Order: sequence, then C-alpha cells, then structure tokens
Amino acid sequence: MSFDGIVTYCVKEEIKNILEDKKIEKIHQPNKDEIVLNFRGLKERLLISANTSRARVLLTEKRYENPQSPPMFCMLMRKHLQGGIITSIDQLGLDRVIILNIRAYDELGNVGNKRLIVELMGKFSNIILVDTDGIVIDAIKRIYRDMSEREVLPGYDFVEAIRQDKLNIFNFTREDFMSRLEGLDNNLKAKRILYNVFEGFGPLIASELMYRTGIDISKTLSLIDDDEREKLFHELEKLSSALTNKDFSPSIYYKDDSMLAVNSFYCLGITELEGTSSKSFPTMSECLESVYDTRDEFDSISQLSSNIRKSLSSDINKLNRKIQKQKEELIESRNRETLKVYADILSANLHLSVRNGDSIDLDNFYDEYKKITIPLDKKLNLQRNAESYYKKYSKMKNRENRLTLEIPKAERELEYLENVLQSLDNITTVAEIEDIRTELEETGFLEVKKNNKKKTPPSSPFKYVTKEGFTIYVGKNNKQNELVTMKIAGPEDIWMHIREMPGSHVIIKTEGKEVPENTLLEGAFLAKHYSKAKFLKTAPVDYTQKKFVSKMKGGKPGMVNYREFKTVMPPEDIKISDFTLE
Repeated sequence: MSFDGIVTYCVKEEIKNILEDKKIEKIHQPNKDEIVLNFRGLKERLLISANTSRARVLLTEKRYENPQSPPMFCMLMRKHLQGGIITSIDQLGLDRVIILNIRAYDELGNVGNKRLIVELMGKFSNIILVDTDGIVIDAIKRIYRDMSEREVLPGYDFVEAIRQDKLNIFNFTREDFMSRLEGLDNNLKAKRILYNVFEGFGPLIASELMYRTGIDISKTLSLIDDDEREKLFHELEKLSSALTNKDFSPSIYYKDDSMLAVNSFYCLGITELEGTSSKSFPTMSECLESVYDTRDEFDSISQLSSNIRKSLSSDINKLNRKIQKQKEELIESRNRETLKVYADILSANLHLSVRNGDSIDLDNFYDEYKKITIPLDKKLNLQRNAESYYKKYSKMKNRENRLTLEIPKAERELEYLENVLQSLDNITTVAEIEDIRTELEETGFLEVKKNNKKKTPPSSPFKYVTKEGFTIYVGKNNKQNELVTMKIAGPEDIWMHIREMPGSHVIIKTEGKEVPENTLLEGAFLAKHYSKAKFLKTAPVDYTQKKFVSKMKGGKPGMVNYREFKTVMPPEDIKISDFTLE
C-alpha cells in the first residue's frame, strides 16, 4: 500500500500551504464518490475521492465533467460549505485521515464551524460533513449498523475510526522504540515490524527502512541483533528529520520500461527500487494525479485490448485450423493420379462383366499389366464407375489449383493477424487501441461500430535518440509501420525488422551520414524488443536501405517485401532504459 499515513502527511502539508484562508467558490460532484472544490483566485481545484480502489486527496488543474443534475450530497455540501473559508487543515495523528476545518454561514447568516473529514481507508474510505457540535450532517457513503459497528449517519454523533496504540514518528525516543520491539512476537517477520510499531507506516516504507539498515525482510524479530536494532533506530531518526524538514521527493516506480504500469509511488526516495524505471515530480499532487491517470489509462487499455486480443486469437486459431485442413486437402489432391489410372483401366474394360462385389481385378497397362484391384460402387456399372473416377480426378485437379492460390493468401492473413496481435504489446495509449480497431474494421476483421464516436487523432510512433545522436523511429502498430517506412523514411535510411516473426518496423534516419555499428546494434535491439522475440536472449534482425523495401502487392497495412538485406544479432547487454525517448 503506497498511500499510507506518511503520504497522507505529505499531501496534507502541501494542500495546507495553498488552501488555508481560501474561500470555497464552487462545489461539484463528478461521480458518486468524488467531490471537487474550487477556490476564489486559485486555478488549482481540490479533488477528494472516497473511491474504494482510488481514494485520494490532491490539487489539480484538471476540469471534470459534471452530471446535469447535482447529486443530493453535492447539494448539501453547497448549502453548508459554499462561500466558506478553510481556516485550517489537520491530520488525525499520522493516520490516513485529513480534516478540513471550514468557517461558513448558515441560511440565517450565522457563522458556524464545520469539519469535512476525509478518510482514505480503502473500502472504508469516506467523506463526512460534521457540524460544530460533532454531529454528522451527512456522508458521501452512509454506514449502517449492518455494515459496521461504527455508524455514520445524519444526526448521529461523529465517532472517529478506531486508532491503534502505535508510536508517532515525530515524537518517539530510543527507549520507546526498543520497548515496543520487546513487546512484539519474536516470530514476526522483519517486513512487518515497523508498521506494527509506528502509526502511518505502510509496507513500502517499512521494507525500505529495513533495506537501508541491511536487514533481510524475511528475518524474524528474534534474529535481529542489537547492532541491527540500533541501526534501524538511527534510520528512523533520519526519516523523522526528513519529514519534519518536509524533505519530500515524490516519485513513481514502474513495473517495466514501458512506464505504463505503476509498481508503487511514494513521497520519499525509495533506494530499494533504484535502478527500476521511475519518474520524479515537484509535488505529491502531480505525482498522485499521474499515478491514477496512468492506472486509469492502463485499465482502459487492458480492457479494450483484451476484447481485441480475444477476437484476434480466435481468428488466428480458425486460420491455423483452416490452413492445416487446406494443406491436408492439397496433399490428397496431388495424389489424384491413382483415380485417373482407375478410370482409364475401367474405360478400357467396359466389355467385361466379371466383378467381385465392390471391386474388380484388372490388368494395369500402366504397370506392365500387373493385376490391380479397383474399388467399385456396387450400384453403378463399370462405365458409370469410370465416369465417377474421372469426375473425382477433375475435381481434385481443380481443388489443387484453388488451394495453391488460397493457402498463400490465408498464410498472409495469418501473418498479418499475428502482427496485429503482437502490436497490442506495444500499446501505450487508448488512441493506439483505436488505431488498431479502426484498421481491423477497415480490413474486415472486426465489425464496424454503429455508434462511432468522434475520431481520435492518430497516435505517433516511438521516436528514440541514440548516444551518437541518430534518430530511430519504431512503429507501434501496422498503420504506424506503414507511416515510418513509407512516409518518414528516406531512400537511404536504414529499415530493420525481426526475421520471420511479427514485429515493428524500425527506421534509422541517416541524414546522409554513415551509421556506426553501435547505432546499428541499437536499432537491431529495438527491432527485437518490439517483436514476438522480445523475451528471447537474441534473434536475427534483417536490415536494408529503405529504397529496397516495397509495399506487398494487395497486402494489408504494414506488409512489405524487402531485398538486398543483411542480418545482425542484437547484443544481450543493451536495455531499453539506455535510450532517450522523445
């Protein structure tokens, strides 16, 4: 859990500096569990969310779309808080609770103090409006007795969420800490120790402090010696000092180099995650906004791409079965000469009437008059059996001609669909999903949406700059592959592609200069990285000048032929993080 009490403290300090003494000008409720406060003279708005999986408080300049009719809770908030002044912003200890104290006028013009209490506690998250006397006016989520022992309902006394008896990082002594350690279960794992001792600690910061101290998080408390406990105490003192001095460094740490899926985020530097893809922000609000925007985008991409991936996988399986069946039929068709031999021999022996039920033994004049047994249809005479064999022969000959044309066509379709399927792994925006959907609709592999929304602007290919200063373009889908190869690339530029596998088109812009070997290897790495061979140690990459690349006649988007090529094996020591993405 990245959004712990320490992150809450960072957010509280941030909004406190900006919002105290500011007048609430407008209040909106864009959806059922979020409200937005606008302030006079400020371009920033305060987003407060009690969403189960996305509970947060942050400052934003983003505009939110509001429903035509404001919800009841929004109307209530406007009645009690609109025009009010935020007098102070507090935190409940170091818990995930932020309290906005607001001075506002009621309908009779009397001044009153109200509290807007924001509890950021996962599925128990809530936004609660409380009056001067501590009575709940209402909550964005009403909590009844059958839901929890702590009821949150209009007219009820507000009762704080139960807090555990833990140390506060701002006010503790060595004796306090050592005493708490002695009171813990000796079998408790190191990774769980600190958030059992300190209020507001989540697993991330608890693990980080153990990492800084050099304590293996799988160790039990009984195996942590006195020296390690002293080191841990000193790390806690450093943390307390950093928080007191507001020495924040908000950062996001990503799961991989695509920087699309968030691994974790925090308001302090996490040395344990150094070396992974990360991004720093000037404020915690900007960090949080990026986190949740990225997660929303990732969720949208995952959902949309999942539907397309399912459809493509189904089409690919059908095509594979179709091609397999066609190849079996082709082999059968090429063995048709036996049928013609049967027909010719029967035609030469129509005067005979001797037959053995469902077959006849005759001299094979194609094989030194050796005896041959020819299967017969008992219902037909010899002439009709001969005609039947001639028809089957002719039918198989026609089938061979047809399959000779159809199999390569089906194989090209299969190659195309596998390319599209692979390109889904390169997706970084919803716009790129729409590019792929549009392409599949245009090529007939997906049904055209009847209620097409307004078209999104076309997405752009990756644009990397190498250490030597060369620009490399990488297509993320077939349309982008066609763009980089047929429009962006000049005749002398270098075109690269993974050999005989689905993958992206890669263009090295030469600008009339000779391309050094390092740049060539970097381009080859990108061609492998953005292909089906991504997780192989190495794989051959073909390259040639763009003037030797031509669009495949009658081919789908991104399908090309190339010649005059060479092959290179990208080295294993290059990483995607070595590149600068523009």
